[in-house]
Amino acid sequence: TYLDPIDPNLAGYMPGSLAAVDADGNRVAMITYGMIGIEMINSNGQPLQIRPDFTAHISFPIPDAQMAHAPEEMPLWYFHESTGVWYEEATATKNGNTYTAEVSHFSFWNCDIPVPYITLEGTLNCEDHAMSALNILLTRPNGSSASGNTNVYGYFSGIVPANEPLIMTVFSQSCGFENSLYTTTIGPFAADTDLGQIVMDCISPVQSPVITGTVVDCNDIPMEGIAVIYQAPNAIPHYVFTNSEGIFTITAYCLESGSVSYTLIDMDNLLEGISDEVVIVAGIPEYDLGALSFCEATALSNFLTYEEGEYNFLFPFVQVGDSSICGNLLGRLDLSQPYAYMLEMKFELIDTPGSTGPCAGSYLMYILPDNTTYTAEMEIFEMNITELVFSGGSYSLFSGTYTGTVSVTIGTPNNLITSYDTQVSGSFHFEQ
Repeated sequence: TYLDPIDPNLAGYMPGSLAAVDADGNRVAMITYGMIGIEMINSNGQPLQIRPDFTAHISFPIPDAQMAHAPEEMPLWYFHESTGVWYEEATATKNGNTYTAEVSHFSFWNCDIPVPYITLEGTLNCEDHAMSALNILLTRPNGSSASGNTNVYGYFSGIVPANEPLIMTVFSQSCGFENSLYTTTIGPFAADTDLGQIVMDCISPVQSPVITGTVVDCNDIPMEGIAVIYQAPNAIPHYVFTNSEGIFTITAYCLESGSVSYTLIDMDNLLEGISDEVVIVAGIPEYDLGALSFCEATALSNFLTYEEGEYNFLFPFVQVGDSSICGNLLGRLDLSQPYAYMLEMKFELIDTPGSTGPCAGSYLMYILPDNTTYTAEMEIFEMNITELVFSGGSYSLFSGTYTGTVSVTIGTPNNLITSYDTQVSGSFHFEQ
């Protein structure tokens, strides 16, 4: 899998951030010139690696926009899934319009120039609500760039080059980069910086309707913390939470007409409330749904949970697939940041209810509210499948529980806070 370094949406596809450790053990940031992910398995679904003392030849195309300042050689880095950090290991050489290298193992590889860095953070707001699921592109004076996303609270954080001015551009995938919502010049920064609250103009270059509503219980009492998962036409699903007054706000970026579907979910109790849609009409900018009752909620139809001590995660976007030998149970929370909140469990293929064990490569990654990263390698677990329908090479029903042992790491690219082995359990239900 090749990842284009000039894609404004790169942060949503790549693993981890651009935090790295160089050959001398120093923490650095990186300016990427392209990434490639390499994974091979045998007929039993087990991962393959290159034999000791052998290497494989890989190559990366150099985008036209980077050709003028592409150096003749640069370090090559691999991604370590358990730490979420890139490590320098080899060298890539420029040959015409490509970089080539010899590597000793299969993984994600990245052509990058290391630079000193600082951590930059901030929050985007529009009047009184957070600007979630937006792309933030930071461009250096030489034209290279890196991107990230705001979370459900409008918060963003990441590493950026130190001592350089940066052009900050905020846009939505629905609007496209050409219809940016906010642009400014920031920096240079010599130390870690919190930009604080950035208040944006609520008016976008193209109509962006605002949808509001209030979620209440059976006694008409507002409910805080209810997730509202919504999806506009030709866009990935996003979610927002109700505030202390039960109110939620959705901005349908650059949608002139069409329907926005939404579903209310109580993540703590695995309950699903109203599912409906809002019909957007050209020229009408605001839609108030009024009070939405959660009184007749039912069991959540698709979910994957992870329970480990104080860390309990719910993933409402679930997929189940197979590769002839191994099955794959994949849960995500935020599809705009697919690698930031995900649990992937690879299991020995099963086509009737019962127990099954793991295939290699199961892991979890979750960005905690304090912006530290929780990762877990799951090599030992047992699935107990209570409901299963498998036909035509795919699952249409897959439900059950699991228990196992995980290796947990919590920290940031700059600071490992703790690591430990512990027990984990959870449940899942997938139906289509």
